[in-house]
Amino acid sequence: AKKKVALLLQKLKKYELPELPPPRHDPELLTPEQLQAYKKIGFRNRNYVPVGVRGVFGGVVQNMHLHWKFHETVQVCCDNFPKEKIKEMATMLARLSGGIVVNVHDVKTIIMFRGRNYRQPKNLIPFNTLTKRK
Repeated sequence: AKKKVALLLQKLKKYELPELPPPRHDPELLTPEQLQAYKKIGFRNRNYVPVGVRGVFGGVVQNMHLHWKFHETVQVCCDNFPKEKIKEMATMLARLSGGIVVNVHDVKTIIMFRGRNYRQPKNLIPFNTLTKRK
């Protein structure tokens, strides 16, 4: 029985997420005028990324990077979540994607700015997020 438990624990270790690296996200400092301008651009553009019931996972961050290929801002729509969870999701998205949170609007939309010196990363999906299968 002990061998079986040890074997199952080894198999289970494959599915455990690795520890998060130390946060190296160093956002640019934007003036209030710049924030207002990016907020206006974010509302004018109709490009958005929906966050599903499962929350933030690799596909959401990948879609954000694909939107940032052509646009400076992106709207992240979080329709299925309470107010308290939205701000937490905004900070998580900023850390995972490297973007800057410009505004949280109507408690369901987060406007994110990619940054002035944006370069698309080689891996669009962060390695420490869950997939559908897991």
